Amino acid sequence: MDIKLAEIKDIDGWMQLVNKMKDSFPGLETKEALGEHRNTVSDFISREEAICAITENKVVGFSVLKRYSNGYL
Repeated sequence: MDIKLAEIKDIDGWMQLVNKMKDSFPGLETKEALGEHRNTVSDFISREEAICAITENKVVGFSVLKRYSNGYL
């Protein structure tokens, strides 16, 4: 397993995992909500504030991090 900064190319794999888990997370019930989540995650990725775990070219885990001026929260 590789843990790395997420890249925009990882977003589809990320969203596949989200779709499998969405029933466990309030607020992801609709297509619109999932689209908003995708946009939010894309923003985190573009700021290098998202990491993902990759196994056999498949996203198997992820996290977003909020960066502050002296590092991460």
